[in-house]
Amino acid sequence: MAIDTQDPPTVEERYTAATNTSDMTFSPHRRGQADVIGAAAMVAKRHQLAEALVHLRGQWDKIDKPRKRTAADIAKRAAEIPDKKGKPDLRRATIEAMVWHASAMRACAARLGGRNATLGLLTEWARENGVDTDLLSPALYHWLAPKCPACDGRMFLRLPDAPSLTNRKCDACAGTGEWPKPLGAHAIHAHIRRCLGDLFGGQRSIKSALY
Repeated sequence: MAIDTQDPPTVEERYTAATNTSDMTFSPHRRGQADVIGAAAMVAKRHQLAEALVHLRGQWDKIDKPRKRTAADIAKRAAEIPDKKGKPDLRRATIEAMVWHASAMRACAARLGGRNATLGLLTEWARENGVDTDLLSPALYHWLAPKCPACDGRMFLRLPDAPSLTNRKCDACAGTGEWPKPLGAHAIHAHIRRCLGDLFGGQRSIKSALY
């Protein structure tokens, strides 16, 4: 009885054979050469998006972010907007400061050079997979800046005018350290993680697309 000791073809060998075949028909019952080409194209798209994401992340990390308003800034503003009792409205001033900073951060993200290219690649994926393209920009921003603006991602509240943290969880994020994900962000972030995993996963990405 003969024993087959030949190793199965590698991913590169399968791809080379696929690019030289004249049979490009798809079959639901078997993996053909067309499936190899399709898998390679799909992974190539993921790699392209992953590279754009890495570039965008690098841009975001390097730019100067807007400075959060200090306690003194907020106190000064509170004195300018007294409450019904004529006292400085610290609560309103604090909310104003948070809203201003969130808006300024989003404006910074919108000006990143690689943002449009990244959104373009995400849009192509979204249309192919029935994802609402209006959800992409908020999800991409959350991926770039997920930290809760109230606790700066620390999960716990800070003592007033001190670097120490209390044992009380941040009310704004419920102690998660992140602001809530926008609508649809879970699926979009899952695709982003998959793309980045493919980029750094080498040959395994095409193999995983085939099997």
